[in-house]
Amino acid sequence: MATYQHVIWTTRGCWRPDEKRGSWAALGKLYRELQTDHAAVELSRPLPKEWSGSPFLPDFVSLGPKERESVGDAIRYLAREDGDRLAGNTPIHLLSVEPTSVQMVTSCEYGDLAQIVGRLKSRSAREALLNRVWGDPPAMVWGKSFWYSQFCDANVVKRIEGYMQGSAR
Repeated sequence: MATYQHVIWTTRGCWRPDEKRGSWAALGKLYRELQTDHAAVELSRPLPKEWSGSPFLPDFVSLGPKERESVGDAIRYLAREDGDRLAGNTPIHLLSVEPTSVQMVTSCEYGDLAQIVGRLKSRSAREALLNRVWGDPPAMVWGKSFWYSQFCDANVVKRIEGYMQGSAR
């Protein structure tokens, strides 16, 4: 049976889903519904019951369309079967690169998840910086760490896909 992970990381200066200062109410609603429906879903860190919607830090990073496209292309390339030596052969079922976050659904070995996400973040940051079309490049593209959920039900992937399509900001 496949194990899936819904992984989210944010740009520097923006709030992860587990940080109360953020604005991830739709994600919280999705996971409350999944838990109510008795889907076996593990969260890396609990989601707040509500978020304060605090503004991002003054020097937050927002990716433009060209940067988002480059980041998505880099992630897909790195995850290919013949891609990166660390992140290669990582199935990506869903991928969404937004101005302040990346979300993906993958099915990699749990023990490898942190190493794979770290590699995807570091290599895709390079692509974002190389394709920056305005302003001075930031010192860092991605915020620290990432949030994820883990589950075995393929139907949950469909529900996450609906969430990701509706939440594109």
